Amino acid sequence: MKFYTYLFLLFVFIALPAQAQQRTTYEQIKALKTAFITERLELTPPQAESFWPVYNAYDNKFQELRKRRRATIYSKIKNDWEAISDAEAIVLMDEYYKIELEELELEKQRTLALQKVISPKKIITLKIAEDDFRKDLIRKYSKNKN
Repeated sequence: MKFYTYLFLLFVFIALPAQAQQRTTYEQIKALKTAFITERLELTPPQAESFWPVYNAYDNKFQELRKRRRATIYSKIKNDWEAISDAEAIVLMDEYYKIELEELELEKQRTLALQKVISPKKIITLKIAEDDFRKDLIRKYSKNKN
């Protein structure tokens, strides 16, 4: 456990100089998230070796869905909001719900894959850790903007 605490602290100290910059890179956020999740799940080295490739593969798939949502829905709303007809709005809503369903199915697949690596209890802990990390990140960056 101490190893993971030291690992987490290492990531924090690496990230401190980045706080001086206005923008934090995706890689820095990903490193902080990795440390946060590793500590929360209390992964042993063998578990971490098996866990991270599975987690990262699914995380990449989630990223692709988010990119598709931004490209097909949010960019259309942002750029052409006044010009969108009701028919186009229905198409956008349908696409939004289609992506939501794909995310749910992907979450189910990830859970099944992770059950081969970590316990169901740790999978629930993972979901809570992801939510907590997201909240902390939003809180931190909304505080920095003020």
